[in-house]
Amino acid sequence: MLPLGLLPNSVILPWIPAFLRNDKLLHFAMFSLFSAALIHALDTVLATQRLRYRAWYVSSAASALALSASFSSEYLQSVLSNRRFDAIDIAYNLLGSAVGILSWYACRCLDLGALFYGRLPGFIQQLLESRRYTILVGQNLADSFDPSLELGMRPERWDATTAPAAAAERQSLEGRIGVNA
Repeated sequence: MLPLGLLPNSVILPWIPAFLRNDKLLHFAMFSLFSAALIHALDTVLATQRLRYRAWYVSSAASALALSASFSSEYLQSVLSNRRFDAIDIAYNLLGSAVGILSWYACRCLDLGALFYGRLPGFIQQLLESRRYTILVGQNLADSFDPSLELGMRPERWDATTAPAAAAERQSLEGRIGVNA
């Protein structure tokens, strides 16, 4: 993405369709895709580790990287002779990054809701059933998920009656939402 942003317009414009030649739209779209891919990669890497507040770590790391990429790409454009610095591009970069990160978070909330509360209505359920829930090491998401780490609760706060019931319900949900091992 960065090399494309540093090329002169005479090289890039013939390859871009006419309706997409709006510079701000391209900044927004590219940083949305960049942030969504980045946060998905970070979450996949950290999924095998048992961290408290993993979603917070992942989203803050992706936000910091997107912020630094926004400023550094515009700084590099100011250094080159064929490009110029534009502060509004930074704003569209950050807005696109926010949309990418929030879309990842919304999908994650839907995944967890389906995992722990059963079926979701309509097309959302079909979307979730079409996805695969395997982690890189082949563990099942329901087996590797620990609600106490995700919600910031300590395991000793769980009473002995709710923990086995939650585990039994989680196992019964595996077949209904399409969790694959």
